[in-house]
Amino acid sequence: MFSVINILGLATGMAVAMLIGLWIWDEISFNNYHVNHRELAQIMSTSYSEKNEAGTGSAVAMPLGDELREKYAADFKYVSMASALKGFQIK
Repeated sequence: MFSVINILGLATGMAVAMLIGLWIWDEISFNNYHVNHRELAQIMSTSYSEKNEAGTGSAVAMPLGDELREKYAADFKYVSMASALKGFQIK
């Protein structure tokens, strides 16, 4: 009985360690398939509620793309804006 408990505990521990290792590997290798993955950036904005609680998200105003292209062209070679709306395309 003690051998079964020890073997099951060891197998469970090894399985959990492998799952944690795979999860960490996935997190550090995310978006590495891009040629210049170290040069990618995402703009995020922080907004405050009436209760002064901060919330950060990836939703930004559409004119921000033009501002980045005009004022920060040296920092950004390409600026791509995306929308979650179906059929809506930004040129």
